[in-house]
Amino acid sequence: MNPLVIEAWRGLGVYSKLHKTWLGYLLLQAGVLLLWWPDADITERLETHDVPEPLLAVLIAAGVSLCYLSLRLGAEEILLDGQFSLREWVLTEVGLDRLLFGFVGAQVIGATYMLLTSAPLLLAGYHVGGGTLPVVGALLGLTLLLALAYRLLGATIYFAIGHLGAETFVLLRLAFVLAYLPVAVVVAPLSHFMLCYHAMNGVALSPDLGFSPIAVFGVFYGVGCAVLLVVLYRQMLSYRRRAVAEG
Repeated sequence: MNPLVIEAWRGLGVYSKLHKTWLGYLLLQAGVLLLWWPDADITERLETHDVPEPLLAVLIAAGVSLCYLSLRLGAEEILLDGQFSLREWVLTEVGLDRLLFGFVGAQVIGATYMLLTSAPLLLAGYHVGGGTLPVVGALLGLTLLLALAYRLLGATIYFAIGHLGAETFVLLRLAFVLAYLPVAVVVAPLSHFMLCYHAMNGVALSPDLGFSPIAVFGVFYGVGCAVLLVVLYRQMLSYRRRAVAEG
């Protein structure tokens, strides 16, 4: 078993800063659900074609929360109880390919765990607003993919500049805002919340790229994750070589 996967699995079983942070994000998602909760009789809203959208709101809120948390985890602002930093792992004799595989596996386990804790809110939204389960499942799967991209982005920033206090703090949040919000204006099919809005309401996205928006989103961020993995691998290799040369 990969040591990073074991580390993540064990760490999730111990209440830590990660759980406290995610609890705050869950409260945010619950607040979003309350704000979008129908303020009129469901039958009346359906008759006026004003379909309630609490599920859409929670899907978007959960996506934002998970991606932001994944970015912070990648930059190691938050570590699980007993977790070693990725730089510490690079200085061991474990192969870099194995470390990368374990890094991705740890992210999948952690992100899936977080989404499962959001399940009651998602179910509440589904109960009120309805939705197509295969579509909701696809959107949740793409949320996991996007969260992985942000985890890798955070890790590349971490390896590039390290822990530099205020500089890293500001750069991470600036990277999140620039990577998440402007995409909706520039290329809507690559925006998570625009994709959710399209999928849940059947609204066409502009520009229409001629393919399923879900497929376009998945391919783009899948390729993006592959590119970031290559960048991270080269950073890890360079860091290991420098450490060996110095010592």
